[in-house]
Amino acid sequence: MPHLSLEAAIAAHPRCQRVAGGLFSHLEHTPSGEQIRIDFRCFNVPGAALLSAFAQQDPTALTKLALALDDHGHPGISLVRLEIAHTPGGALVGAQPVLYTEYTPTPAAPAVILEGDAAAGRWAKALLHLGQTHL
Repeated sequence: MPHLSLEAAIAAHPRCQRVAGGLFSHLEHTPSGEQIRIDFRCFNVPGAALLSAFAQQDPTALTKLALALDDHGHPGISLVRLEIAHTPGGALVGAQPVLYTEYTPTPAAPAVILEGDAAAGRWAKALLHLGQTHL
């Protein structure tokens, strides 16, 4: 059975909602009222390495994986990526490994979505580190 994408998993979360705003919509964490930002980081590692770090529930291992960078040291692209979701205040964080299969991004594991104290813990620190240092 295929996994829901990170965005779909957040949209289905009981304390999140999609908010329409003119032509565009966004996801919002209802208790905090904060907009949820979704981004991704590509890695220069085999897909198995990303899946292993993710499956071990060891977020600091994710920060040790080699990022895909271009010739100028800016974020690059690859077939292996981690989708990252967070609110600016850290009320919610989420992540999901995605591998490209036949040119299609395919969620490779269920999304992890954390709120409150869990969101402020080591997952948040690792994911926000990836998001802030490599944007």
